[in-house]
Amino acid sequence: MEQIISKTGPRKVWDGVPGFRSFDEPVSVREALEAIQGDFLVEKQSLMRMPDRVMSSLLTYGHVPSDVTLSDLSRMMVKSHQATVNMRDDETLGVVGKDYGVVQNAQAFEFIDFLCNTDVEGGKPIIEACGQINNGATIYFSAKMPTNFRINGDSGIEDYVLFHTSHDATCAVTVALTPIRMICQNCLSGALKSRNKMTVRHSKNVMDRIDLTRSSNRDIVLQLLGLRERYTKEFVQSLDYLRMQRVSHEDVLEFATRVILDEARQVEQARQNRWNVQTVDTIAEQTKRRIWDLENSIESGVGQGENRGTKLWLYNGLTTYYANDVFWGTSKDLPEVRATRKFKSIVRGAANDKVQKGFELLMG
Repeated sequence: MEQIISKTGPRKVWDGVPGFRSFDEPVSVREALEAIQGDFLVEKQSLMRMPDRVMSSLLTYGHVPSDVTLSDLSRMMVKSHQATVNMRDDETLGVVGKDYGVVQNAQAFEFIDFLCNTDVEGGKPIIEACGQINNGATIYFSAKMPTNFRINGDSGIEDYVLFHTSHDATCAVTVALTPIRMICQNCLSGALKSRNKMTVRHSKNVMDRIDLTRSSNRDIVLQLLGLRERYTKEFVQSLDYLRMQRVSHEDVLEFATRVILDEARQVEQARQNRWNVQTVDTIAEQTKRRIWDLENSIESGVGQGENRGTKLWLYNGLTTYYANDVFWGTSKDLPEVRATRKFKSIVRGAANDKVQKGFELLMG
């Protein structure tokens, strides 16, 4: 792979999220967690439902009504779920099932330290950034791999590994290979035969699977590096294939329409109208606007001067649409709220699904 130098440009998807910190010098996981005040312990605690009159008595008089017995309180206990609590701030992080396995932040990311002390092609990975979402309900790290790669005719792609976990059951312990297009900072993703992520569910025995004192678990890091090598090779080949496929203006309209629309009936109506969605009455105006915005991102978005007129141009236009052109919320939302919504959607939400859908359409 060719060693190249990063350009400045739009911010990466994790920049701007509340609690975000970037690092110019190599740091350990513990140092990074301390920097974002993420070095807290998490504990599961019991939950209790509270009838309105009991709650009112507690808030008004500081005690439950005299006719509420211990037996009543026992029946109010929620046995199927528990709360996860930030023990430093005594703050509730989420509600999880009784079999949910808590993984402490430092434990979840021990293998990042192991990875960053492992020699790979070109040197060692470096923790570049970390952050927390919703007061620590989600914690994430990004590690920059020492080499980048280039597709002919493109400005280059940086090689990242993104780690994240949650304490509210919204995601597993996840390690995802996350290529970043340098000119526009788009997250490039596409599930291939070589998977681009590894996950460990928060089950009862979750700690048995990520305990690096076990030699078998240290192999996870080596598995990740092997996965990265296979995935990168296949992904580069796929992007190079897309670069060789020419497209017409009508292909742009069809691609944008098929990516945004989910109803087969509306897609067929758009096809019958040569992909002019403005003439399809069953498509909502807001949806038509999103299709038009995606078409515009393809034609003139950040970095779209490269590989113009190819399927790779369509794919890059789709990723730049979500990375740079979608306004994640309303003008009344605080910037950090929009940044959080963008991060969640691109990393594991609707935007990630749409990029994957577009990739499959182009490769199909």
